Amino acid sequence: FLIQRELTGTTTLEVGYVGAQSKHIDRADSFNLPNPGPGAVQPRRPLPMWGDIRMIRNDVSSNYNSFQTTLRKRASKGLTILGTYAWSKTIDDGNDFNQGDRVQDPRARYLDRGPSQFDYTHRLTASFVYELPFFRNSNGFVNTVLGGWQVNGIWLVESGRPFSVYSGADVANTGGSAQRANRIGDGNLSGSEQTLQRWFDTSAFVRPAPYTYGNSGRNILRGPWTKTFDFGAVKNFRIQEQHNIQFRAEFFSFTNTPIFGLPGSTLGTPTFGAITSASGNRNVQFGLKYSF
Repeated sequence: FLIQRELTGTTTLEVGYVGAQSKHIDRADSFNLPNPGPGAVQPRRPLPMWGDIRMIRNDVSSNYNSFQTTLRKRASKGLTILGTYAWSKTIDDGNDFNQGDRVQDPRARYLDRGPSQFDYTHRLTASFVYELPFFRNSNGFVNTVLGGWQVNGIWLVESGRPFSVYSGADVANTGGSAQRANRIGDGNLSGSEQTLQRWFDTSAFVRPAPYTYGNSGRNILRGPWTKTFDFGAVKNFRIQEQHNIQFRAEFFSFTNTPIFGLPGSTLGTPTFGAITSASGNRNVQFGLKYSF
C-alpha cells in the first residue's frame, strides 16, 4: 500500500507499507538425529543402520513487513536524484538455502524462528546523476577538455546482518553439528562499547549442560553496519558526426570505508567475539569506448 505525492514538477515522494508472506520454502534437516543423551550416538539413532541423513524439506514459512519511502527527482537542470529508505523485518523458521545451517532440534523447530539471515532492519540508498554546467558554452579546446562532464554516485547505508552464537561442540551428543550456546545475559553492547576486538558481550554466553541444547535463539545478534559510496565521471568526445569516444572513470568504495565481516561466534575459539575480516577496499578503473 503506497501513497505518492508530487512535491514539485519534477519531484515525487512515495511512502507506504510493503509486506510479503511466503510458504513452503526449502530448508535442510537431519532426518536420523537421535535425542540428546549419553552413550554412543549410532545405537540411539531412529535408524541405527544408517548414519546422518540430510533431508531437504519444503515447510519453511517467512514473513516480511516494511515501511518504505522513495524520493525521485527526474532530470531537470542536468540533475537526477533517487533516494530510498526501508525499515523492515524478515522472520522465518529456517534457512531458505539447502546448504544452510540445519535446525538445531528437529523436534522443536519453532525454537528456530527468528530473523532471517538476510534481514536488514535499516537500508538507505541514494543515487544521483549530474551533468556539470561548467564550460558548457565555451569554444575550442576548453569545451573539448573541460566541458560536458557527467558525474554520478551511489551511496548505501545498511544495518548489520544477524548471526547466532554457537557452543563449539556437540554438547547434546547427537552426532550433529555444534549446537547454539546458552544465553545468560543480553549479549549486545552499545555502539560506544563495541570494538573490533569485542563486538558483543562474550560473557553472556556459556556452553550448555551435557546432553542438552543451548537456549539462545537463532540470529539474535547483529554484525557491523555497511557504508559504501561509489563515484564515477563520464566525458564524451565527438570526433566527427558519427564518431565518438567516451572516457569513464569509476571509483568503487570511493571513501575507502571498510566493510567488516561478522565476528567470531563460536565459544572457545581465539576469535570469539572479535571481527577479523574486512572487504570493500577502493577500486579504480578507467575505460575508453569508441563508437561509430
